[in-house]
Parts: sequence; C-alpha cells; structure tokens
Amino acid sequence: IKGSAEKLLQILEALECFPLSTEAWGMLGHFYQYEVTLQDDKKKRCAAAALKMYDNSILCARKLNPTWVEDRSDELVWGEMENRPYLRSLLGRAIAFKDAGKRRDAIAQAKKLMRLNPNDNQGVRKLLCTWFLEARDTEGCTNILRKYGTNNDSFMAYTDVMLQYVRWKKDDAIENEVKKALYTAIKANPYVSNMLGDDSIKKDDEEDPYYSPGDKREAK
Repeated sequence: IKGSAEKLLQILEALECFPLSTEAWGMLGHFYQYEVTLQDDKKKRCAAAALKMYDNSILCARKLNPTWVEDRSDELVWGEMENRPYLRSLLGRAIAFKDAGKRRDAIAQAKKLMRLNPNDNQGVRKLLCTWFLEARDTEGCTNILRKYGTNNDSFMAYTDVMLQYVRWKKDDAIENEVKKALYTAIKANPYVSNMLGDDSIKKDDEEDPYYSPGDKREAK
C-alpha cells in the first residue's frame, strides 16, 4: 500500500461515526483506485473494489437527497459545495469502470455526469473524448469538441488532431478540417508535436506540478 494507513483508518472511523457519509465512501473508493499498489493482473480486482465503494457513496447520497435519482434531468452544479462529494463519486465510478475493462459503462456514466454538470468543472469531457477515440466513435468525440471547443485548451486541441487521424483511417477526413485542427493545436502549444514519440522526455510533475498554458511543462 502506497497510501497512508493513517488516512485509511480516518476514513473508516468517519464511516463508523456516520455510515451514510457520501464523502467518506468516495474517499475509500479513491483509496482503492489510486493508493493501493498492485501488479497489472490484479488492477481489475482493485477497480472492482473501488466500484463497490463508489456505488455505496452514490447510494448514500441518494438516500440523503431523494431527488438525486438515477434518471435525474435537473443540473447539480459544482458551485454548490454539497453537490461535490456526489459528483466526485460519479466521476470516480466512471474511471473505475474503465479501469475494470468496462469502457461502455464508463462512457455511459461520464455522459450522465456531464448532463448533471454541463459546465464540466471536473474535466470529464477530456476523459470522454479519449474513450470515444479508443472506441473509434468519431461522432461522439466530434459532438464534445463542438460543444466545448478547442481554443486555449491544448488537450482538446490535440484531441481534435487525433480525431482527424481516426477519421482519416476511416477514409472520412476533410482536408480543411485537418489543417484547421493542426493549426489550432500548434498555436495552443507548439512543443507537443516535437515531444511526441520522444522517449527521452520524462514527466517531472512531482518536482513542480504547475505549468502555464502553452509552455513545455504543459506539453509533458
């Protein structure tokens, strides 16, 4: 276990005091998901455990807030603090689905989350675009890019480049759109294209996690 044993004990103590704690169950899911070191062949088991914790978190949130039903259509904005533990658990659940090899479920969960929080303060659109591209779902990725755009966002700009590549592989690319995507991406961060495929470049986020849009650290 690379996570703190003390942290785990604190989470369990919180659940002992209040078993319906949405946040504590979500933190336990996060612990299983990111703070337990396992070999590759056991990661899916850990993701399955994380899923159970997130499911508990979501069930508790819905018991405490009866209007937060599965098919809720009204928004739950990130700006209201009481919504955040629930929204975090929904995102954690989507990622755990993906880690467990259930990409279709992950995409479905992420789409529901974006309907609840369309401002997407959690950056779900970036995960969703990646999963759409893995599934070769160019329509899904295109819809996300059209809604949120690519300006001043290097990740989304280069996602559009990847989308054009997938479309080209499907013989569905349009030359002007390819040129526009490349221009926008290079304008957003000119360093990414030089770093692609360069195995000598290592991430150094642990030393300094901060970066400015368009700089070399962001490109890494």
